Amino acid sequence: MNNKHLVVLGGGVSGLSAAWFAAKSGLSSHITLLESSPHVGGWVQSQRNTDTHSHASALFEAGPRTLRPNGPQGAVTLDMVYRLGLEKDVIAVEKTSAAAKNRFISFNGALNKMPTSLAEALFPKKGHVFRGVIARGALEPFIAKSTLDDESIHDFVARRFGTHVADNMISALVHGIYAGDSRQLSVKSCFPFLWQAEKNDGSVVKSLLMSAFKNAPKEFSKDFSPKSLEFIKKIKSKSIYAFKDGLQTLTDAISDDLKTNHPNVSLLTNTNAIKLSKSQNGVEVSTSCGKAISASHVISTIPSFTLQHLLPEASTISPILSKTPAVTVAVVNLAYKKPNILPVTGFGYLVPRTQKSNVIGVIFDSEAVPGQDEVPMTRVTCMMGGHRFKEVFGEDGFSSEKCLEMARDAIKKDLGIDAVPSNHCVHLHRDCIPQYTVGHEARLKNLHHALLSEFGGRLSVAGSSYLGVGVNDCVVSAKNVTAKLAESLDSPVTGLEKVVS
Repeated sequence: MNNKHLVVLGGGVSGLSAAWFAAKSGLSSHITLLESSPHVGGWVQSQRNTDTHSHASALFEAGPRTLRPNGPQGAVTLDMVYRLGLEKDVIAVEKTSAAAKNRFISFNGALNKMPTSLAEALFPKKGHVFRGVIARGALEPFIAKSTLDDESIHDFVARRFGTHVADNMISALVHGIYAGDSRQLSVKSCFPFLWQAEKNDGSVVKSLLMSAFKNAPKEFSKDFSPKSLEFIKKIKSKSIYAFKDGLQTLTDAISDDLKTNHPNVSLLTNTNAIKLSKSQNGVEVSTSCGKAISASHVISTIPSFTLQHLLPEASTISPILSKTPAVTVAVVNLAYKKPNILPVTGFGYLVPRTQKSNVIGVIFDSEAVPGQDEVPMTRVTCMMGGHRFKEVFGEDGFSSEKCLEMARDAIKKDLGIDAVPSNHCVHLHRDCIPQYTVGHEARLKNLHHALLSEFGGRLSVAGSSYLGVGVNDCVVSAKNVTAKLAESLDSPVTGLEKVVS
């Protein structure tokens, strides 16, 4: 795309990654990124709050905080980490650590540790959430396959493993990933491996057993340098990884690299697109600062429900985009001067839909990623709201004071911690996690064809509204779009080729 102008909408991790991959590949003579807020990084926000008494700072993550290194998606992000020179900033957590092995579900007033051994799975304690799961799972291979085109996560799991697993284990897991309602979300789009296991092998259990004897898919791109590949192989053997000063280290590094090493890239903050129109040679982008940009191609990484408002009134794309809602999540970070005050060690706990609680999950930050604290302390993060936001905060709405009080009450009830935190921070993330409701993949197929029809493939989409809500998913979707553009030059690209292939 020499002598072309690429415009990227959105400066979160997806938009930054798209601009970065495009810049590295020489995809366009000029790249402009438009971000409506004063800073780039999106929901990735790390900050150190200093205690006025001890002068020790607590690292608070308002958004995602850890990354998984495994699989092709993990490898792509790790390659980016290496190329940005961040190897020395990485904190990798061993699979043998308490954070990796001890994960809990809050069930019937107690923290129930998820089994990490066959003995724990076969002989759970009385009243444990896992009790009876193995026996029910033994029947799963004999359950007939569904003929549906899609199904809710709850219905799929209840049908194959029973309502107890669906209500009390899977609903908690869905809270942790999507902050959503497992009764509404699509198993085909949210947990495609479960869907494929039933379709291809007739059983999830059978598929898992068979996978142990199958060759693992090739994980690493031939594009990775030998030194990058060495780094990837080293970290992929770990459970999770993070950065000493938080995940914003990554988004800051991408932004700094673009500003320092790529003069053809413009990062415009406090500027957003207000209208997109098909032009003879691409897309006309009208901006909030009054400037119009003639783009050869546009990659939109903004939420689908925001993109819909930029399109012409008669667009057939907008109704499809409007079908992907998002939930609002409140995040409360708490720091305590005294270390080791948690009653258990581990990564944290999730709360099923069936349990009465104002939180959907709690992360034990000081346990989950050791090495981020300047001095020994205890840090936890409470996630609240999601699909239960109105239920938790009521019609009167949200207030930071009310949210903090609720978080402290939950920590006292679940963990027995009544101490006053030495530091805290409350964040409200409105519409932050897209919800892939039943039928999501079918809508993406329709969206792919609509983008081709209306914009001739000159408008692509990437980011969390489409093919995965995790950081790795967002990085990979950005790379795939730019790679397609590099291969196809001026050929039509939507970013959704995967769903129609």
